[in-house]
Amino acid sequence: MRQIHLLTRCLYQPTEKSYFSCLSESCISKPITIHIPICDLNVGKNDICILKDNENFLYYTIKYSYNLSKSPKPIYNRGLAINRKIYRYNDSVPLAVYNENPPDTLRLASGEVYKIELEYSSVSRFYDVVIDDPVPAGMEIINTSFANVSSNYTNNKRSGYYTCSDDPVNYKEIKDDRMIVSIRNVNAGEFQYTYLVRSVTKGTFFWPCASIFPMYNTELVGTTSEGFVRIK
Repeated sequence: MRQIHLLTRCLYQPTEKSYFSCLSESCISKPITIHIPICDLNVGKNDICILKDNENFLYYTIKYSYNLSKSPKPIYNRGLAINRKIYRYNDSVPLAVYNENPPDTLRLASGEVYKIELEYSSVSRFYDVVIDDPVPAGMEIINTSFANVSSNYTNNKRSGYYTCSDDPVNYKEIKDDRMIVSIRNVNAGEFQYTYLVRSVTKGTFFWPCASIFPMYNTELVGTTSEGFVRIK
């Protein structure tokens, strides 16, 4: 198996084919992402060798992600657990619950506002926890901090509201396709976080699972189930 030398002072050897080359020493301090088609991986074990060619110390973390051929994929609960519910705005009965059993295709009306509630729990204290909740392609997240958002939404105490005052959300980031929440400390117990979305595009869309994990121990992950949404 031929070794592939990166200028980041590491060697990567998945197959005979080179998938990545780094041309700048600035890559040393930046994450490196390598995409390998599953058809190019050998059946069985595939080795990753990381070596250095000097006397300096080398610190590294390897993280890999993949999609299972089986759908829907099973949920995970490895120290942290998470559950996703979706409600009509100002309604207390959930339209769907994404837990161990995936719901049927969820049917929503176009142009309506819905509330996403993330319930999560921990068996012990965790630090630097991240919640990553993708939204379907036909939905957009409502940023209630914008001045042009109706006060009916900004005054809703459950929009972006963290229910435990001892464990406040330290940071949230609204992206085009997901809500990301960062929490410095998560104590043992059950908590929830909510935000608003609007259905904007008609069609049938895949809804990926939400996940919760410590930033520096991503193997202790908890996930919801996946599903499909039909907007009409």
